Amino acid sequence: MTGLLIQLLPVCMLLQPVDHISVPPGFVIERVVEAADEHGSWVCMDFDSSGRLVIAPERGRLLRLTFSGGEVATERFDAPVERAQGLLHHGNSLYCNVNAPLDEGGGLHRLRDLDEDGSFETHEQLARWDWGGEHGAHAIVLSPGGDSLYLVHGNHVRPPEGILDTSPLRNWDEDILLERLWDPRGHAVGRMAPAGFVMETDFDGDSFRLIAGGLRNAYDIAFNEEGELFTYDADMEWDIGTGWYRFPRIVHVVSGGETGWRGGSAKWSDAWPDVNPPVVETDVGSPTGIRFAHDTSFPEPWRSALLVGDWSWGRVLAVHLQQDGAGWKGTIEPFIKGRPFNITDLDVGPDGHLYCITGGRGTSSALYRVRWVGNQSTASNPVVPSDNLELRYRRIIESWHGDADPDRLDDMYIALGHDDRSIRFAARVALERLDPDSWSQMALQETEHRLAIELLVALARVGSDLQRARVVERVETLLRDSVTPKQEIGLLRAAMIAMSRADTADEEALGRLGEILVQDYPTGLPELDRLRETLLVAMDHPDVVPLTLDAIDNTSSHAAQLQYALPLRLATHWSELDRARFLEWTQAARRFEGGLSIQGFVEGIARPILGDDLPPLPAGKAADEEPLPSLHAWTMQEVRPHLPRLDEPSRSIERGRVAYEEALCSRCHRFGSSGGDLGPDLTAAAARFSRHDLLEAILKPSAHITDQYATTRIQLVDGTSLTGRIMERDEQYIQLLIDPYGMEKVPVRIADIADETPGEASFMPAGLVNGLTLEQLLDLLHYMEHEQTP
Repeated sequence: MTGLLIQLLPVCMLLQPVDHISVPPGFVIERVVEAADEHGSWVCMDFDSSGRLVIAPERGRLLRLTFSGGEVATERFDAPVERAQGLLHHGNSLYCNVNAPLDEGGGLHRLRDLDEDGSFETHEQLARWDWGGEHGAHAIVLSPGGDSLYLVHGNHVRPPEGILDTSPLRNWDEDILLERLWDPRGHAVGRMAPAGFVMETDFDGDSFRLIAGGLRNAYDIAFNEEGELFTYDADMEWDIGTGWYRFPRIVHVVSGGETGWRGGSAKWSDAWPDVNPPVVETDVGSPTGIRFAHDTSFPEPWRSALLVGDWSWGRVLAVHLQQDGAGWKGTIEPFIKGRPFNITDLDVGPDGHLYCITGGRGTSSALYRVRWVGNQSTASNPVVPSDNLELRYRRIIESWHGDADPDRLDDMYIALGHDDRSIRFAARVALERLDPDSWSQMALQETEHRLAIELLVALARVGSDLQRARVVERVETLLRDSVTPKQEIGLLRAAMIAMSRADTADEEALGRLGEILVQDYPTGLPELDRLRETLLVAMDHPDVVPLTLDAIDNTSSHAAQLQYALPLRLATHWSELDRARFLEWTQAARRFEGGLSIQGFVEGIARPILGDDLPPLPAGKAADEEPLPSLHAWTMQEVRPHLPRLDEPSRSIERGRVAYEEALCSRCHRFGSSGGDLGPDLTAAAARFSRHDLLEAILKPSAHITDQYATTRIQLVDGTSLTGRIMERDEQYIQLLIDPYGMEKVPVRIADIADETPGEASFMPAGLVNGLTLEQLLDLLHYMEHEQTP
């Protein structure tokens, strides 16, 4: 049995406009209530049918807020549900997607109010999945028909057992031909396909259908009024500046969809035929909650917009979607922006207003309300079924994804040649359901290039090794015809999949294909050259190195240069001249700027080629620089009353910059375009941290440690232990960073490890600002609040 413990928040409902958050003309934003310390840092929410708001803190049990007059009553659920990152009310049930280790309840939970008295009498765990850290179990939404649940999980959680064979997402693999470079800082090492995914389940969680995959860490999903599903996903910002970094993207989640995220340098290209390209890309950001605004009291164009939260830059973006054949395209504009505005979720209340919560990573939380007060009419237009024939056609084909009816083969064949990419994708997913022996000859004899690409990609994915060898032969034959660059990309992708999935290869066919690819290489078209180079290196072609070095010389883009250089570490035919040219390039590449991993990738590319001749990084701060001598051990209680003084005109950004350097902040943290890479990027700190949270992070660095910067305690079989950050891991060793300034890595043999447990302390030492005066500390905070544009 499950009851509710009731307590009153110690503050009144504020409903006051806030000046640190901006909204478009005609809107107002009000802070409804601030969370008390004991109510945690809020990460998701959902309104129930009575207009009460249930909120999940990052840690701790659920809260329910009831608004009455000028007060807010808060009820803490006395149920074993903690760390939920997805909430959904349906009927008498509250579903909770818990992101926690298995022994702490990770999985799908249901609370039930059987007698509808406002209290939940029963609790049951419907399904289990392991913890994925910040890339784990996330949102739950109701299907458009109201007859099932959709869930989204990040790339650190594997799909649950018992996936139905009718799942449209099947046959996934890494589908990369060359060994990748994993992130040199250890992020997502070993995380494999299907990566982040969307799945559907019934209300009892008895079975699951995988809908789509290839995501990284989408936090939320939302259906529009057409019943089309969307999400907001982002790549690892440490990869910025590389050829494989992908900007945050709005994704149309389709049946059997594949977005192409793969770990390290192995991310797929949006130009490949087996990838669903983005609807629209945004600038850098950290996606959180998303919500269509169609049930708000907002006027157009806001009412039709998809509103998406960005935690790192403290904003909500409005995505205006337009149908594009059977798919969608979109444009972006800002809707809400604050400093701080560490948004985690948003929902529409029964009053038609938009509600947003802030929190995450231990930061302060509050509930905000956005409402329209302008003169423009907010009358809603009736929803009418779409008359888009392509969209209807795609959905008909998607209805075939759950079974294998050979009588539909002719219909699939017609759809595979359609002008619309989304229809071709849906048709290929349907085709892969059928026995490949029933259509392989069709694939191997097709002469129309668009049809041939889809058929050959499908056969490479589901055929036998013999059929995959025939795919490579057929690609070689078709490339002897006149093909466009887009067609060649599709054909080479089919060959790449076939070669990566096959256990054997026809060397003669590969040789003939290699001679075709080396002609006119490099083409100067990065997407096409990427595939040509990959295949030429895999074939060990003797001319690939000098030709690729020519390509590097002929582009000024650092990202393109890194993409060209990446496969060369696996090439074997190196002359002394080629090696000298590569050394010269590496010396220049050691000055490339970008995300925190960019120089680790440069080293990973160059070391197999240059060995001990690898150029060092350009000289920076002296490694032996020590922190300032301690003057006073500052505490929160001492400094917090002085935070309003950050607004004084006498505060100095320049003095703050000096204090930032003297406290050695730049040794570990990026701010703007400069700084170290051991700690979190502080460029947009003011957008996600309040002054209180920022001060606490400085004075109490171990209070809240994000997954990306967590330490690990390694217990060795000889009884000793080491604590540090795992930077690299392979089958034999881990590389453990054991000092806070990144000067010492220790190799640890996997065979010598008895146990690994999370470390309890941050790598950032406490007391780094104890050598500053109070005025210097305040100037440092003022400097960090200085606006940086994404």
